[in-house]
Amino acid sequence: MLKTLHKTDNGAAIAANQVGILKRLVVIDYLGYCLKLVNPRILESIGFQECIEGCLSFPNRFVKTIRPYEVTISALNEFGEEIVITGKGEMAKCFCHELEHL
Repeated sequence: MLKTLHKTDNGAAIAANQVGILKRLVVIDYLGYCLKLVNPRILESIGFQECIEGCLSFPNRFVKTIRPYEVTISALNEFGEEIVITGKGEMAKCFCHELEHL
């Protein structure tokens, strides 16, 4: 999935079902993070922000969305270890967008 993501022009993340894999997996390579998340779920969200979002499923289309400003997720990493990560701003938007694909 990471190779597929890197072949895109401006992708930050991709969910497994976007490439025909029916698993709860997300790969994120964005803002200095390179995350491989298995069974991610949102634990907490705080605040709101107005965003402009695109999606690899709909190239060159962008929409305005309202997302939480801060999001905490839990998931298993690629080694099966449980991780908890908090993202703010753009990363919170990315978490929400990718988890919605699942």
